[in-house]
Amino acid sequence: MKKILLLLIFIISLSANFHLKKNYELHSEVIMSEDLFPDINTSFEIAKFKKRHHLQISFNRLKRAFASHGLQLSSEYPSSSFVKASIYDKSEILMAFYDAFYDTYPTITIHNLNIAPLSYFDQGEATLQAITIPKSILLKKEGTLRIKYLLPSHRVKQLALRYTLDAELEVVQTSQSLPNNTIINENNTYIKQIPFVTLRDFPLNLSELENVRSKHYLKKNTILTTSMIKPIALISKHEKVRIKVKQHGVKIEFYATAQEEGSIGNLIKVKTPDNRILSVRVISKGVCELE
Repeated sequence: MKKILLLLIFIISLSANFHLKKNYELHSEVIMSEDLFPDINTSFEIAKFKKRHHLQISFNRLKRAFASHGLQLSSEYPSSSFVKASIYDKSEILMAFYDAFYDTYPTITIHNLNIAPLSYFDQGEATLQAITIPKSILLKKEGTLRIKYLLPSHRVKQLALRYTLDAELEVVQTSQSLPNNTIINENNTYIKQIPFVTLRDFPLNLSELENVRSKHYLKKNTILTTSMIKPIALISKHEKVRIKVKQHGVKIEFYATAQEEGSIGNLIKVKTPDNRILSVRVISKGVCELE
């Protein structure tokens, strides 16, 4: 009876098929069978990192190791990669990424943000330096970034890491074709939630659609970005404008002719009745200020 039971256990173990992944990250020096498959009943050593931080083990070698314990192994990869887990505090780095994306995209919904070193990194006593997330990073759903650490010896140590972002973004799209210089508002746009992908430019949100117009022709369903719009001109070229001047507590006003169009805050050239050219700042429709 005992022999039959052992035979049944052996047959069941042979029928169990364990499927390998391509990549594994481990925290110990020794790679054990349960590191690959936590539910496995048989514990045995597969390999050791020793002084290395990365091992590439062929499927055939892994298959033989499992077969010697009566276990079947399958994989669609010719080999699997085993990386020793880096030792560092990722919380501040993650927070810097979250802050940068939320500040740039107020309507973003982040489902998952993952960072991983490109090679083994041991922070040790090194201190993380100020993190700057470049604008180019904020246009991509995945990429690489170098983070600086300061060692006790005052030397700088760098961590190269890869990030992947799973998120959704609220964007503004055109509901119809828009000719150049068309005023953009809720009547010719709509809001849509889209997966965050690699972008060419920063998309607009609804709050940025005040007093703007199209820079060029826009097709229907175009996702609006900062490079596609310009402020509505409050001053037209050749328009007669009122110029305000304040000097030593005295307010003076006079009229001049705009030599160019301008939006609020713009510096434009105007010509006075005596043909002087002045540089003034647009402060409201038809009104400028001489600084």
